[in-house]
Amino acid sequence: MNFDQLAYDMCRHYVTDCRGQISKGQIDTILGWIRSRSLEKLATCSEQFPDTEYHCLEKVRFERQVEAFFKKNSSFSNADVCEEAAEKAFRKGELLCKLTNKRLDHYLTNENRLPPALALDITRVREIIFDVLGDFDEFLANLPMFVRFTAGATATRSRRNALPYLKVGKRHISCTDPARPYISALAKFFGYGRVTFRRTENNRVVTVPKNYKTNRTIACEPEGNLILQLAFDTYIKRCLLKIGIDLSKQSRNQELARLGSINDDLVTVDLSMASDTLSYNTVFGLLPFKWAKFLSDVRSPCGVGFGDTVKYEKFSSMGNGSTFGIETLIFGAISKVASPDLFSVYGDDIIIRSTGYDRLSTLLNFFGFKLNTQKSFLTGPFRESCGADWYEGTDITPFYMRVQNPEKLELCHIINGLSSVSTFHGNLWHFMHGLIRDHDLPLVPFNGSSISGVWVTPYYVYAKKLLSWTHKGRKTFIPRYKAFIPKARTRNVFNSRTLFLWHLDAYRGGKEILNQTQEERKEQADSVTSRPLSSRVSDPNFLGEIKDATIRTSVPTLTHGYKRKWVCWHMPSTGTPDHLFWWSDFITRSDAGSKGMD
Repeated sequence: MNFDQLAYDMCRHYVTDCRGQISKGQIDTILGWIRSRSLEKLATCSEQFPDTEYHCLEKVRFERQVEAFFKKNSSFSNADVCEEAAEKAFRKGELLCKLTNKRLDHYLTNENRLPPALALDITRVREIIFDVLGDFDEFLANLPMFVRFTAGATATRSRRNALPYLKVGKRHISCTDPARPYISALAKFFGYGRVTFRRTENNRVVTVPKNYKTNRTIACEPEGNLILQLAFDTYIKRCLLKIGIDLSKQSRNQELARLGSINDDLVTVDLSMASDTLSYNTVFGLLPFKWAKFLSDVRSPCGVGFGDTVKYEKFSSMGNGSTFGIETLIFGAISKVASPDLFSVYGDDIIIRSTGYDRLSTLLNFFGFKLNTQKSFLTGPFRESCGADWYEGTDITPFYMRVQNPEKLELCHIINGLSSVSTFHGNLWHFMHGLIRDHDLPLVPFNGSSISGVWVTPYYVYAKKLLSWTHKGRKTFIPRYKAFIPKARTRNVFNSRTLFLWHLDAYRGGKEILNQTQEERKEQADSVTSRPLSSRVSDPNFLGEIKDATIRTSVPTLTHGYKRKWVCWHMPSTGTPDHLFWWSDFITRSDAGSKGMD
């Protein structure tokens, strides 16, 4: 399928449906851009029309949705141009960090040369960071309890070969020299004995899509370093709760952005290239020395990318497991100083009271961070934070059209997203209805996966008999439906140490290990690691553990296939969106692609 043409067609139908809500002149102008394929103007639609001409909620929502069809749509990207832009931004970030390092070298060793108010604020930021981090020796003593693994690519492994069960069983670990003592200690703690190290000083710089004009750089870290970085990430996420920052959800930022759009009491601040401008001396200038040294030990001092090896001026980049926690910690402390009674931080999304903005910007500029003026909103009825857009308290978040999955999965995702912003029984609805029929897309009850099929209401699914209680001759009490799911890889693991590491990571999500006593932790570890799993196969009480030894991990759909399969359905915790009731009544079963459903 030509997703370029699909974006233009869908945008044309959406714009046509908005006649009567938006001025005729603006509608005709945008339709002209679509006919002439003026990508640049369409992707910056809100900048092309002055607010003084016609400014209201409908206009802002309309313009942002028109932009969303194109702005982050990688199908319009030119690979060479995007790579060149990403390299340019990477070099610029390193230059800015170099300048910041030189400036901080001067001022942080001669703080008497700083303005008294700024020096006092920096001291307060350090005190807050010290209180949040707590005792480093306690963290180090509990380091094994914070170990976790992800499915991300590493310096020596592609994403396909970087699934967690492949990482935890590996005995040849690449890491930097300063990180080796920590990895050796962890290996002994988990009973792996001697581990072979492959020395490296570099991470691998790669690019991923950002928008249609440029990519963004990320770093794939060595396996050994990444484990330690993620351990700090687990720890800092808990510590940040001390100052009211919960990184497990974005709802606080989104709610404060909504309140800020109603009045001018709150401002939303976004930073440009936040992780790429986190300089080395910023971390050492604000964090206690033991913490800064540990984070320095587990970082990669150099990076290989763009045909070159670069010695980093930045402290850590995107891809480093500790970057998000470090920048949230620093921005959170700065925000608390600037606006003590009300602030919220999620990465580089900052919300504070408007009275503290000047103080915040002074501190951020001193440490080398640049405000993103296009995404920072100080006055007016619009606010944006953590992916939610608000206008005078009304949610106007657009649906961004991207191309990330195989064709049919991507169509399901697009239809599910656009059905919430399209006009009831409009041209776009009829167009999407045709896509469902022509591409044999399954109708599925509303669930947590937008690529599983086209969402409809549970009532509609029951009425049209798209749920089945009988599967392969067996009657079940849980309804099933057919949906698209990613293909999965299965690996049998009969190594008790590896199995323990895997379940330690999974167990952390359901229960706070820090709340356990030392005896409980030891008992849990001994129950899994006391003797080889193979010696307990004959124990009838241990069949459950044998079953758990088969680890299934979903393969990313971006690079692998999918299949249509029966899936158990459970009522989702979130309520069914209102628009699905209109959408479901619009579709008939004959359009469902129902082959094999009954």
